[in-house]
Amino acid sequence: MPLMLMVLGAVIVFGIGMLVLLSTKGTTKKKTAPFTCTLTITGVGSHSGSGEEWADDENAMTSAEAQAFKRACTCFGLGRYFYSFSEMWVELNDYKQPLHLPNLPPWALPKSDTSPNGSITTGGSQRQTRPSAAANKGPLDADVTTTIERHRQELGHLLYQSILSAVAHVRSARDIPTQQTQQNVLQWMESGARGMARIREIAAEIPEETFYSILDRHGLQSLAKVQTFGALKKLVDEMAQVRPRATAA
Repeated sequence: MPLMLMVLGAVIVFGIGMLVLLSTKGTTKKKTAPFTCTLTITGVGSHSGSGEEWADDENAMTSAEAQAFKRACTCFGLGRYFYSFSEMWVELNDYKQPLHLPNLPPWALPKSDTSPNGSITTGGSQRQTRPSAAANKGPLDADVTTTIERHRQELGHLLYQSILSAVAHVRSARDIPTQQTQQNVLQWMESGARGMARIREIAAEIPEETFYSILDRHGLQSLAKVQTFGALKKLVDEMAQVRPRATAA
């Protein structure tokens, strides 16, 4: 008999799974048959998903149920962006919980994950502990390291170091521990470079005194003095507001 739940205007119907026998390389294993979930959101529609798990897992039914529910939610677009992530390795403990939160690319982070002082955060809170580089060191991509280092001049030393410290917890691009972290750092560098390019583009279209007055309001002598992403974002936003007024004039 299916189980029906009603949650905040949504109807969730779970189909009870059962055990089936599967033959794998001469051995027979028990696996739950597809556990189905139909999710109906009032005024939107209905979608279904299925889940399964090996029966020798003591939480097989719970895992299959959760998998079915998540797949049904994905049909509505919830969490679909997870499928856009590149493959990453995350170590789990005995309870299948991550030992360390992975670094996410900028496009996957909500605005709330950049703190007011501009520091980059992951998973909603800033990581306070510095991982052991020796323990996590893996094969690196020398070309990516070189590309990261090229952004130093474009971003300025202060912002460049801020990204390295916040994302990879290192002072040098050559000390980044893994290829995945390299890619995360590079994405932040490229995002910062786009912001700087945007500022320079607008600066070329407005009077010089207007540009320097904006820098003064932000307490900056030059773009090389931008220290954090928060400061960069505020500067880009104000420059974008000035541009149409200058064009109209």
